[in-house]
Amino acid sequence: MARMNESTEPENSVPGGTHRNRTPTVDTSEESQLAQVDAGEIVEQVVTFARENPHAALAGAAAVGFVLGGGLTPRLLGALGMIAARRYMKSSLGDLASILK
Repeated sequence: MARMNESTEPENSVPGGTHRNRTPTVDTSEESQLAQVDAGEIVEQVVTFARENPHAALAGAAAVGFVLGGGLTPRLLGALGMIAARRYMKSSLGDLASILK
């Protein structure tokens, strides 16, 4: 007589008693949209943009290289956030002052 699996855990569980969800979590409509994307078309659009806007392409490449190279430290990110917040507050307060006049 063949031995049954002695494990008392269901087949779709992992050790420790948690159950894995075997159904896909990605929405099928998103999946179908992603399947329709042609990688060659995306590359062609990037190349066209880079040829039409070489300065923007170089700036983008430098920014990506800076971030990936570890140049965006939490301290620098905080400083950039403070600069942006000050500019936003200055323009918002200026708009509010012009409305109240």
